[in-house]
Amino acid sequence: MIKKIISTFTLIISILALSFGVYLYNNSKTIAWFNYNEVYNKCELKKELEEKLKRVVSRRESHLDSLKLNLSLMSNKVKSGTASKEDLNLFEDMKNQYLSYQDNYERENVRLKEEYFSQIRSELNEKSKSFGKEKGFDFLFSAVGDGSLMYAKEGEEVTTDFLNYLNQ
Repeated sequence: MIKKIISTFTLIISILALSFGVYLYNNSKTIAWFNYNEVYNKCELKKELEEKLKRVVSRRESHLDSLKLNLSLMSNKVKSGTASKEDLNLFEDMKNQYLSYQDNYERENVRLKEEYFSQIRSELNEKSKSFGKEKGFDFLFSAVGDGSLMYAKEGEEVTTDFLNYLNQ
């Protein structure tokens, strides 16, 4: 009889322990992380916008080179002493125009680069939210090497999965 009570008690304890374990497992939070720098650098949008920026910068540099060539030709005429008053005025106008374009292009290139960076960051933020929801993560961290995440289990990294999701 005592053996039967002990067996029943052991069975009840085992069932309770198993139930408690299942409860804890089901209520645990799912945490994952991805390497932000890797995702950022391999992002298709970044590659597209970088290429677009290169084309814009190249066009602007070509325009400046053309202006510089004309300015150089006019400068040679001025240096030779054969330039008229109109030529001197034209030279000054061309020089001012060149400097104005150069300054505007430099500022616009910086602005465009910042705008593209903002677009990429916005896309990463939006996609990381939807990726986390779709995958059922409770938390999704980005490791950026600045101390925000110092440890993650190797099996929990989802950089490649997220990068594929982002580039769909």
